[in-house]
Amino acid sequence: MTSINNTWTSSINQTIMFRGYVNRTFIQIQDQWVSYDSVQWSVPILPGFQPLSTEPIFSVPPGANQTVLVDVINQACDYSTAEDTLRRPIVHMPGLYQLHETLVIPPYCAAQFMATPSLVSFG
Repeated sequence: MTSINNTWTSSINQTIMFRGYVNRTFIQIQDQWVSYDSVQWSVPILPGFQPLSTEPIFSVPPGANQTVLVDVINQACDYSTAEDTLRRPIVHMPGLYQLHETLVIPPYCAAQFMATPSLVSFG
């Protein structure tokens, strides 16, 4: 575990806080331990929403085979590099897909890739 420039608050000994890391490497750089009352708490300002994209969406049919998936990716990449790299089409993958080979994204492809998170699985 590595901790860099963090402020920790604890009323117990700091070594007890990391007892799960016994016999493991634990690196602390410029950390500080202070009392809870000395910290000035503030709510962070979160970034706003991304602007609405007007780029075309290339959608891969759910359950499509690898050939169809590669074809859709290539169409999006061809669109993005046809005239300039300012165009950023979206490749939407709303399903589960069986891949038998590594997907290769063409060089200079400016496409954005979006999958349905609840359906993504690795294994």
